[in-house]
Amino acid sequence: MTKLKCWKKQKVGPNRILWTKGKFKAGEGYKDWIHLDDERYFSSYRNGDDNFEVGARKKINPETINGHFKHFKNKSSAIKLVNKYLKEHDKC
Repeated sequence: MTKLKCWKKQKVGPNRILWTKGKFKAGEGYKDWIHLDDERYFSSYRNGDDNFEVGARKKINPETINGHFKHFKNKSSAIKLVNKYLKEHDKC
């Protein structure tokens, strides 16, 4: 993976990894963010066989109404989307 200047990776919980850009401002949040959730442990939130959810501040999925979330069956596919998003939005 290439070196990203602006992004900071955090493990927020046992099932969530969060990448953030910029400083946190109260009432506004981060300048940009993307997260990867492992939904295998939350059976009530599962979307069929899709075990991983990627969510972002900007639109990542043109097939849904709001476009801020996308579901994947395996973690490697979800990580590929995260890495693509991080590279596209790596301007500070």
